Amino acid sequence: MIKPRPCDDCQGMLGPYGGLILTPPGAQRPTLLCVRCYLAMVHRESDPDRDGPEFRPATIYDSEGVGHDFEFETFFAEQRTIVKAREVRDGRAAGYEFSTGGDADADPSALFLILYERLRRELRQKYLTESPAGPQIGRQGMVRGTIEWDSEREGDVPLLIIDGQPISWDEMGRMLMTWEGFAFKLEVFDLSEET
Repeated sequence: MIKPRPCDDCQGMLGPYGGLILTPPGAQRPTLLCVRCYLAMVHRESDPDRDGPEFRPATIYDSEGVGHDFEFETFFAEQRTIVKAREVRDGRAAGYEFSTGGDADADPSALFLILYERLRRELRQKYLTESPAGPQIGRQGMVRGTIEWDSEREGDVPLLIIDGQPISWDEMGRMLMTWEGFAFKLEVFDLSEET
């Protein structure tokens, strides 16, 4: 269990899963910042000639105390401002991915705050449970995740990312069989949408 501790900048107390942890190269120890101090640091370090702030990579902890490393990207597309968070492992995209967007003139920092709260909320929620037979759909009978390309199956079927872990289409089918006789609802929506 992660103990509550103060933000390394403002000294405000953070809950056990609050804040962002930064690990600058060559640092003696990681830096824990509240979201307000993180955004202030981003603005201090931002290039005024860029369209928006460049959010630094950070670690966010889930409900089980597991750290997830995220990279953030801001981009502008089709009259919209979009801020995206992508989990990375060993320098490659892997696991969770979320985004949020606003109008073309939306403040990227305000969008980051929305995205950060969504990340914290989603990382607290677990849809799968472990069993001797492998992962299972939890008692709530619901899963959420993203649809990815399954290179092992050459895109013939999707690879699902649920709770930040890859789940093959065959694994998903096995998990669904424990709910045989039940009805289901499948809903697909954009990464930036919350339902």
